[in-house]
Amino acid sequence: MLKINYMRLIEPMLQVNVPKTKKTYCKSKECRKHTLHKVTQYKKGKDSLAAQGKRRYDRKQSGYWWADKACLPQEG
Repeated sequence: MLKINYMRLIEPMLQVNVPKTKKTYCKSKECRKHTLHKVTQYKKGKDSLAAQGKRRYDRKQSGYWWADKACLPQEG
């Protein structure tokens, strides 16, 4: 049986070489030609508390939706 070490296959793909600059078209009246522009990676914005998915998740996590928590059998 052939045994493959998958981590050795994945390891080289973990780090990606991302360019710091990109040559793209400049629309300003002074340029109007392809010039170097700085490239940045943006981070994810803060999640909205009013989003439908967040409201649904919070409602589901809040407990037993089918019964009041006081109605549950008590131990002891």
